[in-house]
Amino acid sequence: MANRIKIIGIGDNVVDVYENKGVMYPGGNALNFAVYASKKGADAAFLGAFGTDYPGVYNRAVLNSLGIDCSHSRIIQGENGRCCINLEKGDRIFLKSNQCGVLRENPLRLSEEDKRYLRQFDWIHTTISSYMDEEILKLHKLGVPISYDFSDCFQEKYLDRICPYITLACLSCSSLEEDETIAVMKKIHQKGCILILATRGAEGVMLYDGSEIYCQEAFPCYAIDTLGAGDSMASVFVYEYLQGCRGKGLPAEECSSQKKGDIISRALQEGARFAAKTCEAHGAFGMETSYMI
Repeated sequence: MANRIKIIGIGDNVVDVYENKGVMYPGGNALNFAVYASKKGADAAFLGAFGTDYPGVYNRAVLNSLGIDCSHSRIIQGENGRCCINLEKGDRIFLKSNQCGVLRENPLRLSEEDKRYLRQFDWIHTTISSYMDEEILKLHKLGVPISYDFSDCFQEKYLDRICPYITLACLSCSSLEEDETIAVMKKIHQKGCILILATRGAEGVMLYDGSEIYCQEAFPCYAIDTLGAGDSMASVFVYEYLQGCRGKGLPAEECSSQKKGDIISRALQEGARFAAKTCEAHGAFGMETSYMI
């Protein structure tokens, strides 16, 4: 299995609590990214901080059961990340959170051992919610492609700090019109990022590579819970993108325009297909348990 693509999510893990149902699900952008990559066939890992409460113990147990390495994560006395959610006609509505609990109080700072571990991966993913901004230059120097999820936060101070050091920017643009989305993507590319992926809910997804804008429609589905749709889109896009690039370097650097376009189009299609399936199940990827906080 030495030739499997290796992907790691770094940063946030939470439990998504559905208080009205009395249940919770494992989640968090970086954790979800690793889980979805694993489901596609990647050798996936997660590096974060788990609390010592029941949600933290539960999330670690879930990752272990899925074969996702979290051995380099920190276990910190205190409250794990948690987020309270309601559903309105299948769409998730965020109510409140503890802003990632122990991770907020103890941000990850990469050791030399961490850096040696991370160099073995083909792709690193982190997020605006992961308190990793101060470490982004260290990650960049590892020479591993990085994706960064900005969610819907496009403030200049974040873009200037992060964009020069990442390969892929992931954006949540469901509140923007198409022309507004394109403007944001082009601005981010000008700041140094190679690829920009913008999810737009039921309107599908767009990607900009500095020369072409690719559009992929959302796949029809019976959506009962949209939690994790954007995370699954991004994770599967990266997995399929890496599959298409094998032995060729990154498309933006090595492939012909036609080959690059084929790789990106297929990756977007597979990401959209997977995201539709995500919306047809509860939680980001299931694994429901009782709400015991």
